[in-house]
Amino acid sequence: MPLSICHVVTAFPRSKDDIITPWLIKLLEEMKKNDLTPSVFVSSYKGLKDEEYEGIKVKRFRYFFRKYEDLTHDETTPDRIKSRPWYFIHLCFYMLLGWINLLIFVKKSKFDIVQIHWPLPHALWGFLLKKISPEVRIFHRYYGAEVRWLKHSFPVLIPVFRYLLKMADGASANSSVTADAVKEILGREISYIPDGIPFEIPDKHNDLGYEILFVGRLVERKGLPVLLKAIKILKEKYNLKLVVVGQGSEEKHLKKLALDLDINENVSFLGNLHHKGLDERYNKAYMFVLPAVIDSKGDTEGLGVVLLEAMAYKRPVIGSNLGGIVDIIIDNKTGLLVKPDDPEELANAIEKLWTDRKLAEKFAENGFKWLEEKFGWNSIVEGYKKLYGKECNEKSSDS
Repeated sequence: MPLSICHVVTAFPRSKDDIITPWLIKLLEEMKKNDLTPSVFVSSYKGLKDEEYEGIKVKRFRYFFRKYEDLTHDETTPDRIKSRPWYFIHLCFYMLLGWINLLIFVKKSKFDIVQIHWPLPHALWGFLLKKISPEVRIFHRYYGAEVRWLKHSFPVLIPVFRYLLKMADGASANSSVTADAVKEILGREISYIPDGIPFEIPDKHNDLGYEILFVGRLVERKGLPVLLKAIKILKEKYNLKLVVVGQGSEEKHLKKLALDLDINENVSFLGNLHHKGLDERYNKAYMFVLPAVIDSKGDTEGLGVVLLEAMAYKRPVIGSNLGGIVDIIIDNKTGLLVKPDDPEELANAIEKLWTDRKLAEKFAENGFKWLEEKFGWNSIVEGYKKLYGKECNEKSSDS
């Protein structure tokens, strides 16, 4: 008998064309293939109703007037509240009505497990649910940002979250760095289960292309200004083409910076692309660069799934030596690690790969093997099964 799991998340695709949380969609699909029955509990967005998404039940709870029901999905909730303080009112209704709806949903559906993604603030729901329904097992999933927010922005809440984590039945993190941070700040060992790529690994791989590629949200922690400055350094020596895929709050600033650096002819901003468009860009790429930094809120990359995507296309990667990136890139084996916020060092790394095609191909091949070995979906789902442990064993024996 399959194990039923309620995934509590902040955001979920609002339509088939919405490209948010692709890794979550893939995780749910892979769980379905492995005797785990996932459902999703998520806030509504401007009145969106419950639905089935690719055979997965999605419960969307209402928490505000339809026109103003946009606390989540478009940007992170802390960023939304920081830029528009009145959204704190939305948060109060979100927490109250979310908790009531989650309790009803779990009671009605009789889930075996409630998987809390982003425990800040959803761990409170899990704690209250456990008090009312102790038979339900509660698990937390940490992505890094919430731990850094606790440490830098909400240190007064650390004792509260230590208690909430202590009361959970188990927890996991998307990188070893995040797992270590949870242990340091919240005082509990948790499992490291990485995220995987949101698509099937391509069967065929093209030769290295001619573009330098970046894919991701255009926000401060991605470090795009560092990459633009590195391109400026190399511009006179090489005919480089940087392709930037993604949108975000820093987009206007980045386009202006490219203009100010006189590299606008070397840089193309393509906005968001769906899988077909991304497939084309990865196939045209010579290398992939993720120049992440620690932003003004103390946030950085929790893992860097886009690096795994590039590895799946056998593209050499360069990334900053911080956050979960170090779980993916083994320096000088599966790619190159560089000092964060250092355009000169990043330019040297780009030049090293650009001028040594054999080295670039070697890193690409090593990265592909590393992806298959450590970040394949079978091992990821087995990690969750091991985490859920007792319930998986009991359900297997029942069937």
